[in-house]
Amino acid sequence: MTRYLKRILSSCDDHSRSPHPIEGGTCGLYNLGNTCYLNSPLQCLAHCDIIQSFAYQFPTPFVKNLKPGDKTVYDNNTKIALAFFSVVKALWSNDYVIVTPKALKDLISDKYEQFRGHNQQDAQEFTLVLLEELNMDLLRNNTNEIIVGTPTRIKLEKTPSEFADCIWNKYLQENNSIITHTFSGQQQQKITCCECGYSSESFDPFNCISLTIPSIGRQRGFVPLIIVGKQGKPILCKVLVNVSVDVNEIKSQIPKAIGNQEINICINQLAFYVLQKNGKGKKRLINEGKLSLINYDKIVGYEIDSSKEIKVTIFIRVIKNENVVVLHNIPFLICTEHCTIKELKRKIEKRMEWMKMGNSRICIVDEEGKQCKLCGERIGCTGCSLKEDMKLEELITKTKELYVSYDCEEKGIIDEQIICESYKITNNQRLQTTAVSIFACLTLFTHGDSFETIDWYCDSCKKSVKAEVDVTIWRPPQVLIFQLKRFEFTEKYEQIKTYERVVFPPFKFDLKEYVSNPSFKEPILYDLFGIVNHQGKIDKGHYYADCKVDTDWYRFDDEKVTKLEEVPTGSDDAYVLYYRLIE
Repeated sequence: MTRYLKRILSSCDDHSRSPHPIEGGTCGLYNLGNTCYLNSPLQCLAHCDIIQSFAYQFPTPFVKNLKPGDKTVYDNNTKIALAFFSVVKALWSNDYVIVTPKALKDLISDKYEQFRGHNQQDAQEFTLVLLEELNMDLLRNNTNEIIVGTPTRIKLEKTPSEFADCIWNKYLQENNSIITHTFSGQQQQKITCCECGYSSESFDPFNCISLTIPSIGRQRGFVPLIIVGKQGKPILCKVLVNVSVDVNEIKSQIPKAIGNQEINICINQLAFYVLQKNGKGKKRLINEGKLSLINYDKIVGYEIDSSKEIKVTIFIRVIKNENVVVLHNIPFLICTEHCTIKELKRKIEKRMEWMKMGNSRICIVDEEGKQCKLCGERIGCTGCSLKEDMKLEELITKTKELYVSYDCEEKGIIDEQIICESYKITNNQRLQTTAVSIFACLTLFTHGDSFETIDWYCDSCKKSVKAEVDVTIWRPPQVLIFQLKRFEFTEKYEQIKTYERVVFPPFKFDLKEYVSNPSFKEPILYDLFGIVNHQGKIDKGHYYADCKVDTDWYRFDDEKVTKLEEVPTGSDDAYVLYYRLIE
């Protein structure tokens, strides 16, 4: 008899006890015949600390002489919740090696025809059905009346925050359960008229965010941009770009990206290069064409006066005892005509006067700003002082370039001078070249596939116009569920699966970039605790779960449980991700 037939013919109505106590949360679930779609999300939900705590507060039937897989044991108006929390308790009881979810499966099947029998189903569809049923059961446990919700796009004379709070409070009154308080968040959709700027906002609850997976070449994300003008300190902002981005697209985004920051820069005179993660790479400035963000760290833009042929690069360095080191890797730049060294020093001092450093010296250095250009590395000189009796023609390179350092005392360095190093991004936040970052998936969710507009009737213009749509998270939930949309339909309505590898942070995943609520000022950090994976083809696939137990990770493949050697950070099987808000 095959393993499949054994499963569907077996009653599996009782848990399998362990001969000795096992670690709580490390036992498997019986596969009842293609029910891996049920077992995998059950394991993830059971490994949520909020669900675990509530399970022990929720009274479930004592089944000493009864079978826990028998649905008749849970015969009251909260039967699905009773069966679910009974499974959670059993998984964490230390008594069982395998737990049966049969009663829960039968009770769900009684209400939803698609889950009857032994056909494979979608794990996320089951999850949403289960959460809804749990919410309804818990509401019945509190009151006999369930209020039906109302549409959320209402015109009120309120601020956006008041409008959102009004909708959220009404939603909580109608859905006051541990399920709502744990898994529900609120998103904001803002539609803005491209002609007059009028906008319409709606605030809707959600308990899962479905993310389209772009191809690697079509990823978009927020990339740090440092703008270095002809005067003043650098300007830090972020632009939303593709992996391969045209510089004109960067220029068009700068006014919106800098917001209320004061700027005295001619954007059309900006030229850009990509600074790589290791600080190396060719720093070739371009003012037209495309930039490739392979191995990038940030984009740097300089205001260039093309009428002046000599470019002087200025590195800021700090003196530490007798050693001199580069302070940060974003140098300054001035353009000049042929002049005396005295005039050049005056121009450099004027460009750097915003630092107000007092005592400083200007030295001649190499292209990296570390060694002396005149002496070289042989005597360990870090830069000879720029003297007025020198001649500029003898110092510049064949390409009309000169590299100097602006050396300051360490005690004089203040935070404004290291602004170029103040914005750090993790590896998972960066657009990837060998995988798709979940941040690119989130950007696609919030800003769409491109800088496209929709046709929309503007109440201010009183006509149909082009409009921009932005979707952001207004109120982040305690548990954030991401569904990676691996299954999609072609133009011929054929369902296919995408196998792109998606990378995601297992710790301190910062959602702040995608939250528009101004009351959230600090980083909004989440830790990963569960993953539902789908392996194989769309019609012959298999679900399994990876879950965090204390500090270790385990793989739950129905009855089989194995410890993982490494923390999951990416996969081409990952289908649903479960994140817990760090309080």
